[in-house]
Amino acid sequence: MSQTDQGSSLARIAVCSPLHVAIPCLEPKVSDTPSGVARKPLELGPFEFSAEDNKVFRNLALRMRIVGVALLTWGILQSPRIFGSGDIGAIILALGLLVAGVWTIRAAHGFRAVDQTEGADITHLMDALKSVLKLYSLVASIIAVIVVWIAIALGFALFVALA
Repeated sequence: MSQTDQGSSLARIAVCSPLHVAIPCLEPKVSDTPSGVARKPLELGPFEFSAEDNKVFRNLALRMRIVGVALLTWGILQSPRIFGSGDIGAIILALGLLVAGVWTIRAAHGFRAVDQTEGADITHLMDALKSVLKLYSLVASIIAVIVVWIAIALGFALFVALA
């Protein structure tokens, strides 16, 4: 395929892919049609997952909701330790648990909406995945803080031992 043919092929892929994924275009070339007239690209409606797929989303949503409620409850139970104690670790733990619980419940709601609604599966799936991304970004940030904290503590311990 020449560079010109390849460029036009890529343009057809971009135009014919409603999900912005490089998939082969269903639009025939003018020379491929019997009358020599190009047809309109195939119009795709909203994507719907199968009943079996919806069962997976339903089960995932249920388990995520349970975990989210447990995280929220744990965060709320930590709140008496926060007030009056000034313990920064307890404050961070409680806030992290509360935020993780909320984002987990939001993600569960999005996954459940994929199962319960018609015509917007991809939108609901993307909303749920955005909440999951926020949750894992929080976890990654907490891990980074812990690693830095450990490195500082080890460095300080090493400094004290050598001094």
